[in-house]
Amino acid sequence: MIALTGASGLLGKFLLPRLIELDSVKILTRGEPTVDTHSGVQWMTGSLQDPMSLMAAFEGCHTVVHAAAVVSFSPKHRHEMFNTNVEGTANVVDACLAVGVRRLVLISSVAALGRQPGQTVIDESAKWTGSELNTFYGQSKHKAELEALRGQEEGLSVAIVNPSVILAPSPDRSSGRIFRYVWDGAKFYTPGTGNFVDVRDVCDVVTKVVQRPETAGRFIASGGQLTWKHLFEEIAGHFGKRPPRWKVTAGWIRVAVWVEAFRSRLTGREPLVTKETAEMASTAFLYSNRRASVELGVQFRTISESIAWCCKTLLDQKALSE
Repeated sequence: MIALTGASGLLGKFLLPRLIELDSVKILTRGEPTVDTHSGVQWMTGSLQDPMSLMAAFEGCHTVVHAAAVVSFSPKHRHEMFNTNVEGTANVVDACLAVGVRRLVLISSVAALGRQPGQTVIDESAKWTGSELNTFYGQSKHKAELEALRGQEEGLSVAIVNPSVILAPSPDRSSGRIFRYVWDGAKFYTPGTGNFVDVRDVCDVVTKVVQRPETAGRFIASGGQLTWKHLFEEIAGHFGKRPPRWKVTAGWIRVAVWVEAFRSRLTGREPLVTKETAEMASTAFLYSNRRASVELGVQFRTISESIAWCCKTLLDQKALSE
């Protein structure tokens, strides 16, 4: 049996049916199920901050896939991010060790690999070094990885999946808000590049790692690199919208952040442009997917293919008109 945290998240809702194909699944939930129910699924009420509920949820499971996390680049969510991403992961590791879970698959992020000026290509061997290019979210995921590695030292089999920016047809969740940003007529784009991956490819990496208990260490899941300008233009083309047209240079970051904060207050939605996201999106790093491609045999979709699928799905479901 496999236990899954974060089943209602951006990745979790796509990962759950894939895990069900492998084994029966227990899902940790804080309340009523928030995703479609499936046969072969057992719902367990609990919280990452409640070690006893975690032990009850993981009892009888050979593998735990820990996908629950808070993803935010807004300062107001930093305390919540630390509690969930760091302390929550520590509790997951302790619960795994307490009830005899054999394997932990941690869903981390390429942000946990750290970034330094002068770097161009980053792979799984990257060592974390303090840098102004590292976000607080990246710091929290790095510390979560350290908790997982602590578990490994105590006998837990550990593998870590590091996705780049996940493209998925979920317009109000995490990185899926990129599509909402363009649909709503956003004005700004940054001059840098981003690394993106199809949510289906992340699921491929995770399920292959689950099926191969001998695998260990990190696996970067990334489909490639694209400028933010090109990304927004492709999305806008599928939606029949005008793409963001104002380039956010260093001197305009403060203005863009203020405009997005104002829009956030009006709409009640999280701002996509914050000081951290603007600075992060003004850089150019390439994350290598070679290990996942060679060792796991994952064939990553092109970014254009992923964008087309996400946009078509969102339009077919009328998910952006809500």
